Amino acid sequence: MNVLILGGTNFFGFRTVWRLAESGHQITLFTRGHKRPPLPEGVEWLVGERTERRRFEATFGQRRFDAVIDNIAFEAADVESALRAFTGRIGHYVLTSSAAVYETLKPIPCPRTRIERISPTPPSRGDAPSSMGTPWARSRVSACSAGPIPGFPSPSSARRW
Repeated sequence: MNVLILGGTNFFGFRTVWRLAESGHQITLFTRGHKRPPLPEGVEWLVGERTERRRFEATFGQRRFDAVIDNIAFEAADVESALRAFTGRIGHYVLTSSAAVYETLKPIPCPRTRIERISPTPPSRGDAPSSMGTPWARSRVSACSAGPIPGFPSPSSARRW
């Protein structure tokens, strides 16, 4: 598979890059470029700022991916930008997030998959999953909410066990 990973230098994004590479997948990694962790051979590394929406969307032009794994959608505008950048050119969009920031999770059924709608929506990161429902409801979309995310390479000393 040809996979784009948005954010992949920390937490489970980093491990996802390695697991996919070990399985023989073609990987493109998009990060802010603040640091470059050791990456598997053959990973294409793109540097950019997610909040610079027009530039982010232009970076991917007409490129096609079998899957996009989005680890850095922190607000609704990030998902809306991804919608503009990838609609019609990807096989599956996966939004990852930490369930630890939400009070409750409420599943919403949708064709082919389930989208986890967050309620109540927190003021920042929680905006992203709740904005996914309508435009991509007929597409292959997943929202994965993990629990607290400790472990290498975690920038948070509070999360080291």
